[in-house]
Order: sequence, then C-alpha cells, then structure tokens
Amino acid sequence: MKAEHRHELKTNELAEWLRNIPLWAKANYTLLIYIAVVAVLVIGAAFYHWGIAQRRIQAQRINFTNQIMAFDRNLADVIQASAQGQDMSYTLLETVDELDRIAQAADSDDMAAWALVKRGQALRSELLYRPGTVQQEHLEDQLNRAIESYERALGRSGSKTVTAAAKLGIGLSYEELGQFDQAREYYEQIVDDDALSSTIAFANAKTRLELMDNYAEQVVLAVDPAPAEPMEVDPPVGPRITPDMPEPPIQPPIEEHPDTELEQEVPLEPEAEPDIDMPLQ
Repeated sequence: MKAEHRHELKTNELAEWLRNIPLWAKANYTLLIYIAVVAVLVIGAAFYHWGIAQRRIQAQRINFTNQIMAFDRNLADVIQASAQGQDMSYTLLETVDELDRIAQAADSDDMAAWALVKRGQALRSELLYRPGTVQQEHLEDQLNRAIESYERALGRSGSKTVTAAAKLGIGLSYEELGQFDQAREYYEQIVDDDALSSTIAFANAKTRLELMDNYAEQVVLAVDPAPAEPMEVDPPVGPRITPDMPEPPIQPPIEEHPDTELEQEVPLEPEAEPDIDMPLQ
C-alpha cells in the first residue's frame, strides 16, 4: 500500500471520529457531567490545600521573624541590665525553648537551621551574662547543648551564611570549654572555605585564630642563675667618716627687764642643831 493511500485512510478515520463526537457526547451525557464535577473538585481541593500550606508557611515565617527579633531585643536588654548590675539572663532560656519548637515545626530547612543557630547563641549568652560563678558541671552541660544545637543546624542548612554561623558557634563553644584544638579546627574550616569569605563569620573566625595564636604561644621561663660565692673584701683604709651629729636645740633668748631684778636661788644653809644640856648622872 502506498504511503499516500495510508495517509488518506487515517485522515478519513479522524474526520469520521470528529463527526461522531456529538453523538457520543449525547449518549454519554451523564458520564461527562460526572467527570467534569470530579475534575472541578480535584482542582479546587488542590488549590485549597495549596492555599492552606502557603498560609501556614507565611505564619511560620512571621512567627520566626518575631522570635528572632524578640531574641535580639531580649539579648540587648540582658546586656544593658548586666552593665547596671542586674540579672536578666534567665529570660534567655525561655527563648531557647521557643526557638527549639520553631525548628522542629519548620517546613523550611534554612528557617529551621537559623532557629537552631539562634538557640545555640542563646544558651551561650545565658552563661556569659549570668552573675556569679557557674559550676563547671553546669557550664559543660549547657555548652554541649549549644554544640548539639549548632550541629543540628549544619544538618539542615542550605545557606552559606547559616553554615558559617553554625561552625563559628561550635568553635566558640569549644573555646569556652577550653578545648582549643577542636575550636581551631572549626575556625580553619571557615577560613579555608572560599565560599564563606563573604560572611561575617569568616572575619570573626579569622580574628579568633589570630587571638588564639597570641595566647597559645609557649612561654619559656628564664632559669635563675646559681648564686655566686661571697667574696672576702678588705675594709677600706682612710679617714673614718662619722655621721653628722644633730645640733643642740636653740634656746629662746631671755628677755631682760631693767626695772626688775632677777631672783637668784640661794642655797639654804642647814640649820644648826640646838645645844641640849644633858643631865649629869
């Protein structure tokens, strides 16, 4: 069969099918209405759920923004109160719990990661501005919670800004624990990554490395030399120098009164014992 004849047959079949559509629609009128209703319901439900999801995401973003702003304001109030000798550090722990709930309920990984970064910062700031001495056990526990929060942020972060901030927070936490090798490792990860060079954490990590190099230098103490044996020295020969003797105090001059004679004390002569006649025996 020639190609032209086959094409003509297909064209005729298509034309015949199109002519039969009205007849087929009239015969299947009820089915068509059912299909149309179902399609409208499906499309409407899809738009409805999409709208709900968008409103939920918008509400989460608003809540997240409010919590971040509340944390920043709260931290500023804590710093100001600490400068005035007052304690408001405990209010940061309330923000810690709220940021954790936001991170768990967030649909966006970047939003959850940033909430976890702020949570770690709140844990560290509460220790920093808490008055008095913090027990070592409590210090280690809370800093380890901050490190755990930063590590969770790294697991969900898709932004270089959040990634750099999380690594910087881990480094600062290790430095505050006195584990300088681990802190240096995270600082170097930030500095060695060119993709993070435009972030604020990059400059902070570079500064921390420079400071660590300064106070981590080995200090060599000078050894005291052995004491020398005493030498015998002959006494010097020459005139003996005596210290100056104090001059006698100057007596005030006695005023002379021409009209009055000075009374001179005349020693008294002893009185003669009277002669006592002894009776003769």
